[in-house]
Amino acid sequence: IKDDDNVTPNNIITLTRVQDGFEGGSHAQYKVSFPTNITSSYPSVVYYSVSGTAINGTDYGTLSGTVTIPAGANSALIDVLVTDDQIIEGTEFLSLILTNVTNPVASLDVEPGTAVTVSIFDNDNNAPNVTLTKFRDGAEGGINPQFKVGFPGNITSSVDTKVEYSI
Repeated sequence: IKDDDNVTPNNIITLTRVQDGFEGGSHAQYKVSFPTNITSSYPSVVYYSVSGTAINGTDYGTLSGTVTIPAGANSALIDVLVTDDQIIEGTEFLSLILTNVTNPVASLDVEPGTAVTVSIFDNDNNAPNVTLTKFRDGAEGGINPQFKVGFPGNITSSVDTKVEYSI
């Protein structure tokens, strides 16, 4: 019996964005899939490359570069476990591109080099971001008071922070 399902467009694996990620909240997610109602009788290993401003293994858990669509399934999810890093930073981006797919019996292909991007939103940009504490009292005779400016708790910043003040 000849398999008439292993033809284009049935054998093209696609990548889609399921959701963006939020530090301290939900994780980002992608989905790799066959066309609707198409499955394989064998597992299909899908390979992808990673790029973007978010750093693999730092801003999110390390991604392996492969995901397997199980035998009999239409799709598989790639979970991006967002790291709540305590660093004040802007929104970061993670892009995946499908690069290859292997299956022991089918001739499969991936959707050509289209990057799919998720956003990773920071949760450390909420006021108050700067603290001011007295370091030393001043006194007559040339002893100036000193104050310490900083971030609360273990918060740091990915860029220089300018603090303006008045007396």
